[in-house]
Amino acid sequence: NNWGFLIWGGLHGAGLVLHRLTQTVGKTIPAVYKFWLTVPGMLVGWGITQGLVFFSWLFFRLPAPRQFNLALQRIWGTPADAQFSQLVYRESLGFSFGELMLMLWGVVGLMALSYLFKRGLKLELGWPVKLLLVPLFSLLAWLLAPAETLPYIYFDF
Repeated sequence: NNWGFLIWGGLHGAGLVLHRLTQTVGKTIPAVYKFWLTVPGMLVGWGITQGLVFFSWLFFRLPAPRQFNLALQRIWGTPADAQFSQLVYRESLGFSFGELMLMLWGVVGLMALSYLFKRGLKLELGWPVKLLLVPLFSLLAWLLAPAETLPYIYFDF
């Protein structure tokens, strides 16, 4: 019943091969190299990476073939569970789906602002400022962490 782990590893390996292949092609074809440096190129690369990681996580979390086959059959075209939003967002996380989306878009906005400062204005935080931000973000992570946590899934196998 470890087929899921093998598929998960194979997909990650294929992703690394694809990454190395695009690097090699980018070195030989300047237009491809320039594309990956543009904002649309970075968004395409980010989307490919996230899509691969999210999709392959299915096989990691459901390693038995019967489980991941059922999930793959129902991934598209199956209506969502009506109680999912209430159970996952309101009871488990403590906020609504809309509030979660607002926070996620806030993170996207902060990433865009960081990109603007680093690439557009050529500004970067110095190491003393970064060092001072570590306790601030550690406190923020502690305050936003759920009161009860599930067991760490990576120790399940």
